[in-house]
Amino acid sequence: MVLTHVPTTNKSGPMELDSHADTCCAGSNCVIVEYTNKTCNVDGFNRETPNDELMGIPIVKAATAYDAPTGETFIIILSQALFLGDHISYSLLCPNQLRHNGLTVDDVPRHLSPNPELATHSIFIPDENVSIPLELRGVVSLFITRQPSPEELEN
Repeated sequence: MVLTHVPTTNKSGPMELDSHADTCCAGSNCVIVEYTNKTCNVDGFNRETPNDELMGIPIVKAATAYDAPTGETFIIILSQALFLGDHISYSLLCPNQLRHNGLTVDDVPRHLSPNPELATHSIFIPDENVSIPLELRGVVSLFITRQPSPEELEN
């Protein structure tokens, strides 16, 4: 793997589920591992400045690190994501894009589930048998990640 954007800090932030997003958006808690050489113009992505439009945003393969409660660290790869970098201090995950790629997204909080004992409020990655628990901040389901180090990306 050739790293084209090596992190200079270890920024962390939420990975928020966003059902309004039509693709995943990698924020400052992600690093670029591969460029697609494609770009697009985006607007409406930033809650601080919702009317801003950004031109030429790269579409990338990005990585973020999830530190599980078990002590394990998982590197999560976001393919075909918009790289917004320092434009946002969080990242946006499109639940339907995750589902389309074989992940199970249970974005219903347990207390609102018709079957709370069966609800997981998590993202399950079947190929790895890994479940990422979600927390609720206000009405947003999320989990915290950080920029991975170059060593973590290599290993």
